[in-house]
Amino acid sequence: MPDFDLAIHATRDTEDTNAIPGQQVVYSRPNFESVMNQCVEKKPEDLRSILVYACGPGAMVNQLWDVTSRKNKKDLRVDFYHETFEF
Repeated sequence: MPDFDLAIHATRDTEDTNAIPGQQVVYSRPNFESVMNQCVEKKPEDLRSILVYACGPGAMVNQLWDVTSRKNKKDLRVDFYHETFEF
């Protein structure tokens, strides 16, 4: 079974330490370049694909799309799926 790495970032003003029991929630904007670099570095050597799923505002999804698309290489396929919502 493939590894699953979940990163939850909340950008609201208050920190709720019980937001999602059992999951770490980071209260800041994600650094997508750093997150993607970690995913690529941590992947098993024989893994040839990574799936990135994003749900959020259009500007955030577009930023992650740009970072994700730069990670596609001859020996690594990065698939990107998203949902967009606006308030």
